[in-house]
Amino acid sequence: RYRETTMFTILISLCSLVAFVSSTKKFIATFGDNNFTGEVIVDNGMVSVELDLSTQPDFGLSIDYDTCISGGLSWHIHRWLYTSDTSDKLGADCGPSKTGGHIDPYHACGPASGNQYCETSSNTNNYSCIPTDSYLDNIDFSADPYSAEVGDWSGKYEKAILTNDTFSGSFKSFYEVTPDDLDEYSVVFHCNDGKRAFCAPLLESTEDRESTIPSQSNEKAVVAKFNTLSDTSMIILSPDGSVSGTIDASDYYNEIVTDAGCAEYEYTIWNAKSGQETLDKTTSINGADCKAAMDGQYDPTRQCLQWSDSEYCESPGLLCNDPDYQYDCAWPEDRYSCAPGDLSGRWGLLDPTELLTVEDSSTNTLIPPTDSLIGKIIAFHCPYVDNNEGEVLSCAMIQDYSGSMATTEDPGDNAAQYSIMVLSMISFVAVAYL
Repeated sequence: RYRETTMFTILISLCSLVAFVSSTKKFIATFGDNNFTGEVIVDNGMVSVELDLSTQPDFGLSIDYDTCISGGLSWHIHRWLYTSDTSDKLGADCGPSKTGGHIDPYHACGPASGNQYCETSSNTNNYSCIPTDSYLDNIDFSADPYSAEVGDWSGKYEKAILTNDTFSGSFKSFYEVTPDDLDEYSVVFHCNDGKRAFCAPLLESTEDRESTIPSQSNEKAVVAKFNTLSDTSMIILSPDGSVSGTIDASDYYNEIVTDAGCAEYEYTIWNAKSGQETLDKTTSINGADCKAAMDGQYDPTRQCLQWSDSEYCESPGLLCNDPDYQYDCAWPEDRYSCAPGDLSGRWGLLDPTELLTVEDSSTNTLIPPTDSLIGKIIAFHCPYVDNNEGEVLSCAMIQDYSGSMATTEDPGDNAAQYSIMVLSMISFVAVAYL
């Protein structure tokens, strides 16, 4: 059964890869139509910018050039709402009706966020509830990647402060966008007072991608060991973005749970109840005892999983109490649509009668900072639609992987063998596709 299940996993992985690979090229915003030059280049997990404003162009604003650039230019990812025009624009032609607000799928909610649930001055959505007034004081992207809007490049890194009317810089992060994330987007540069100075669409180029998504800044791999299901059941998350493990719940499910359980189980990250002593790092626990140790789903991006810990989420998973809101993880086509703690949204549900193999060696997984997960819980629980009480199959505390596996059996030679096969086959398909 291991061989059959693992081969099925391989086929799913290959189908996902073929469906998702859309381009091998960088995306570039080019400035050159308005008496100055520049480029913003997006590669895998990296953004580079080069500006030459030595002509001191007139942006068509009520303030002059020197006033505009004084203190640096802010720069952000916006929409591009022109239907067929790909030329770079100035001033009012970069306005909200043409480029919208900042891209903000994680609900960080700055004052110019384009997210409909942020309480911005221009938002007319009746269900906006997330305040924006403390955003600028709370950005610390290196320590908390969810504190900044995905599209707020100057907030994540730095403003474009010109020296002799030029600016260049290159920035990278595990949480940065890739070209696959940027269809119909643009970059907008703002004067220091917030006025929109110039903008251009981010377009697929002819230049091959060169960079690889960097690892997270921490170096801790973490593991949750489900030894009460089987000796080899575990999930490992690494700071390079890779996720691996196997879960074999078949004996426990068939002998203990049987008809009282669910046909499939989600697995997500939860907070542990403060002071809860029933769960420790030495063992997983099953059923009601586990449920008693859990205190809301980890949801730092306010995407409102059904049992979210966010104060802006109302049961069952309604953001700002919007009755039409529904969390929808569309992995891998839309990476940022998936809540950081939603593991099964990325790698599929557990059928408790079969072996689940999770083997993703890619770096684009956007998993949370692994060191921040130590002390939280991974739980296998019924989907809300099947059981709104959140019945739990099993859960385990996340711990530092270093040294924790000394006396624990590895998932097995077969897992390693088929993992190598997965990587080889994926490489083959990728080459064939190109």
